[in-house]
Amino acid sequence: MGQVKNPGLYFAQATERISEIIYRAGDIDQKGSKNFVQIIRGENIIIADLESFVQKGDKDSNPFVRENDVVFVPLKGSCVNIYGEVNLAGAYEIKEGDDIKKLLERTGGLTEKAAYLDEVKIKRIVKNKKEKVLITLKLQYIIDGKSN
Repeated sequence: MGQVKNPGLYFAQATERISEIIYRAGDIDQKGSKNFVQIIRGENIIIADLESFVQKGDKDSNPFVRENDVVFVPLKGSCVNIYGEVNLAGAYEIKEGDDIKKLLERTGGLTEKAAYLDEVKIKRIVKNKKEKVLITLKLQYIIDGKSN
């Protein structure tokens, strides 16, 4: 259900994980969240973070299915686009507690070509407005755990 390419009823074995069922449903579409996949199990809702499973191999983030589970892929929440000299450039859904350092970790970190860490530009587009705000910061301070 939700933001998969072929939603529908899929029968699963107890040895299958959520990612396998989603794959059979054609995978998560471009609008779907990979970070907040919901497994509705009776009265409980379990959140699976498939991005964490793919990037870190965290099997707890990709649980096994059980009888009568319903898998729901919601729409993505707020995202940031990270590009430049990072290992995995792209759109990243913002998770609670994310800061610049954590978001950079999710990209696999900076490439060897990354330079100019003393002046990094962040373009913030204010939601529902055309206003763009340009922020300059010292990325090396953030990486080192110092304030900017």
